[in-house]
Amino acid sequence: MSPARDPEPSEYQLPHGVNLVCVVCAHELFERDTRKLNSTGMEFMNLAWANRNATLLICARCRHIHWFDA
Repeated sequence: MSPARDPEPSEYQLPHGVNLVCVVCAHELFERDTRKLNSTGMEFMNLAWANRNATLLICARCRHIHWFDA
């Protein structure tokens, strides 16, 4: 489990003010987590730590994962 994981489901608002809705089941509660966006080149040069992060919002109902650039 990553340190940024937030297992308590909550609503998330998109930048334009609309609540995020799951594209699969239309649920509005999500768990938050983060992951590294690893690339082959950075891994090859031992610089994986410098890769960008992604925010994951996991639907609390159907478990579909929505990825967002962090």
